[in-house]
Amino acid sequence: MSGDPIVALATAPGIGAIAVFRISGSGSFERLRPLFPGKDPVHQPPRTLILRPLVDPSTGEEVDRVLLVRFPAPHSYTGEEMWEIHTHGGWWLTRRILQLLLDQGFREARPGEFTYRAVLHGKMDLLQAQAVNELVQAGSDQGIRLAMARMRGETSETLRAFRERLMGLWMEMEANLNFPEEVPTLDERTLKGRLEALLRDLSRMLEEGEQGARWVQGHGLVILGPPNAGKSTLFNRMIGEERAIVTPVPGTTRDVLRERVIWRGLPLTLLDTAGIRRSEDPVEQEGMQRARQAFREADVVFWVAVPQEPWQEAWEAIQGWERNKDVQWVWIWNKADLWTAPPPTSPVTPVVHLSARTGQGMDALERVLRERLKAGAPPSLAWSPFDAARLRRARQHLLEAQTWMTQGAPLEVAAQSVREAVRELATLLDLEDIHEALLDELFSSFCIGK
Repeated sequence: MSGDPIVALATAPGIGAIAVFRISGSGSFERLRPLFPGKDPVHQPPRTLILRPLVDPSTGEEVDRVLLVRFPAPHSYTGEEMWEIHTHGGWWLTRRILQLLLDQGFREARPGEFTYRAVLHGKMDLLQAQAVNELVQAGSDQGIRLAMARMRGETSETLRAFRERLMGLWMEMEANLNFPEEVPTLDERTLKGRLEALLRDLSRMLEEGEQGARWVQGHGLVILGPPNAGKSTLFNRMIGEERAIVTPVPGTTRDVLRERVIWRGLPLTLLDTAGIRRSEDPVEQEGMQRARQAFREADVVFWVAVPQEPWQEAWEAIQGWERNKDVQWVWIWNKADLWTAPPPTSPVTPVVHLSARTGQGMDALERVLRERLKAGAPPSLAWSPFDAARLRRARQHLLEAQTWMTQGAPLEVAAQSVREAVRELATLLDLEDIHEALLDELFSSFCIGK
């Protein structure tokens, strides 16, 4: 990705009141001149919306009356010369205007390219850049707060302060190795204590940030249980529409149904799964395999069963399944409106009695779920998968340094592991050692106009 002129539709395509085109790159105004005859766009006051006719240069026909705004470099989002064109909305109109821009030599931007350029020009670090995407995708007020904290640089400052502590330790270790006669010898016990404190703080930051990520991306909630227990009915009630097919026939759900919802203020990625039972049907077996995959990644599992119907075999079947070690369980005895006797003791707690069909017990389910998610004390940090992977690697390097010191290895071996941890954190705060392929991977999940 270079500084060549790029363009993208920054608003959702379709019929609407307005559409906004974003432009960035050197020489953009020369390419815009043929579309805006009359006063040269480069003389337009910066950061001011001006009403201009946009014409087709090949015919002189006026295509639309638009608002044009200029953001001169380096005082723009990307740090480059930038423009925005606010047009009327509509499928055909926006497509025609985009084609006119492409005909003038602009290139369609790749996903995340505007934010990528902002990083390259020092307008933000990678933590702030990812916050742009997270703010767009945030599924709750808390998710917005966490994304905004990253965008303001608060998360970067927290990580930068930790990195400075780590850098201080590494520099002392290097000084002892390279200038042993000029600096005090490091006390091994003190060194181990500082390393342990850094490991403890890094683990705490990682855990809190991974919990915070769920408030941005949505907690993964998987509904499991035997066939015909009312899983799809509960799924439909929680998303507020008849998304899953519900019939009296066991095994109706074959695939995993996934919906991202805000349920009573809680951001959830809700997954309805196939009923768990022995079956020779290859389609049903594939459905259960997909349920198993969903279970492996779940943050919360709703186990749905009916007291008067068989559930033990399904429960025993999942005991050997691989699972997220931190998964939270909620046992749901469903169809409470049809019970003829109290339900038996469940294998796990907490337990909720409800009727997904009538809505009875849904308030109790909300209270239990909030407790499971610890919704009363939201985290102050949120890490993306990109961030968390590098923080985990940094922690692994510090664990290696701790092991080397415990085994009595030379100081330079432990110092090298600490240095590698410093480099992992540098990846998130600046462009040290970042390869273009890595950046391409990171920004590929962004919107085109971001």
